[in-house]
Amino acid sequence: DLDMHPKGFSAGLAEYLRARDSHLTLFDPTTLPRIEDLAASYDPAGWGWERRIADEAVAGRVCAATDPHSERFTEYPPGFNFTSFPDKDPQAIMGLCRHRWFASLARAYWHRREVKYLDALWREWDFFTERAPAPLPGSRAKLQSIYHSAYEPPYLRLDMSIRLMNWYWAFWLSVHAPETTPEQISAGLARSIKLFDMVASIGVGEIRSNHDAMQFEALFLWAASLPELVG
Repeated sequence: DLDMHPKGFSAGLAEYLRARDSHLTLFDPTTLPRIEDLAASYDPAGWGWERRIADEAVAGRVCAATDPHSERFTEYPPGFNFTSFPDKDPQAIMGLCRHRWFASLARAYWHRREVKYLDALWREWDFFTERAPAPLPGSRAKLQSIYHSAYEPPYLRLDMSIRLMNWYWAFWLSVHAPETTPEQISAGLARSIKLFDMVASIGVGEIRSNHDAMQFEALFLWAASLPELVG
């Protein structure tokens, strides 16, 4: 049906996603500005930190740490790709792979209604897609080994799960932004489903640690929000 849309597939998909019942996501788009005002009012320090992460990302400095309150920001060096890192600190490498700033940029947009945050989000998302190496043949088999610690970034098991959670908020918050184009929505959805498939290919067995729980949370968020696509 979307292929038959008078304005094309992407336009039809954008209309469909924006018109879906809000219970299929974890928020009601009509209440987003009010939610952000409450967050700023009741937790000014926390929201101030979120704003800083977003503002640094707009300036090209991204949050490169796994500690949620670490003040470690970095710029991607020229020619950077995700097969090698000039910084050998594992915490910085994992932080760069998890994309904390994606969600922060999307939330900052809804609080300030400044399109520069959306622009930075899509710039970063396009950059990752361009620079992240495509998984090699046999990658799925490697991912089936849940405790395979040697698999190179950005496809480490936990990194992918946390990235998928941050992509959830980045995608759905941007879907309801009027400045987001249908083409961006189509691209973001395709990227997210691809990442969902990679995380799901690992499988979740017995929950033994918070690592397993975070993987399950990421899968649940997307399965609940896109039951017609992820099954």
